[in-house]
Amino acid sequence: MFHTFAFQSSISNDGNLHQTTYVPDSILPPAGNGLLSNALAYLMALAVVGTNATRGQFQAPSLRDYGNIDIDPVNIGTVFENPPRLNDYSQKMIPLAAAEEWDGFTAQNNGSTSETETLLGWCSDNTIQPVPPKKIVQIYWTASTTLVSGKWSLIAMTLSQPLYSGSYALVGARLKSAGAVAFRFVPSGGISATTNRPGGIGVQADDQLDWPRQRFGGWGTWLQFTNTTVPQIEVLSLSNDTSESGIIDIVPL
Repeated sequence: MFHTFAFQSSISNDGNLHQTTYVPDSILPPAGNGLLSNALAYLMALAVVGTNATRGQFQAPSLRDYGNIDIDPVNIGTVFENPPRLNDYSQKMIPLAAAEEWDGFTAQNNGSTSETETLLGWCSDNTIQPVPPKKIVQIYWTASTTLVSGKWSLIAMTLSQPLYSGSYALVGARLKSAGAVAFRFVPSGGISATTNRPGGIGVQADDQLDWPRQRFGGWGTWLQFTNTTVPQIEVLSLSNDTSESGIIDIVPL
């Protein structure tokens, strides 16, 4: 079980770390300029992307005895690089604490102006949910929702083929749109459902690589659904995109 969260804001160009404001999250409430952690208090992965990004850092009170976590390498550009750069701790997750403030910091050296940097995080309950033993199937989907730049925007997938009646495990995904940075799934029950939002990095081109573990069961089972309760998706984009597409990796149960 895991959850995807983000920090994104414009910072100055002096090459020093600056606090990067949280993206409003329906699961993790705000705490200062950061987010308040919940029971998913193990750090599973971190990533930074920005046009002239040089550094990232994740801070939490429970890290003070050991030191805050520096994120290196970073992804330089408005998109994740090929291959993408992530600090993936999923094989040995980092224990943190529930009900503490989590903060993101980034640095950039544009040399002339401020620019927007994004720090993504994934938190977990320290388990990778097993992938069911049946074969993994890839289903293409499309959407045409106008996204709001800098916020998690909710979209509904139109699957390219109908699903047989029954239950499924979601075990990976890919999302593409013109400004996509990240995405996460909203289980059936709507935007107000009080549960985690598993997700991954977004791509902006057909030949752009996903993070390998976010596909084909690498991060285990993300959630379960039925053919009548297909989850929706939230997208974090740098632009007001109007067209989205992708793949869901699913296993019939």
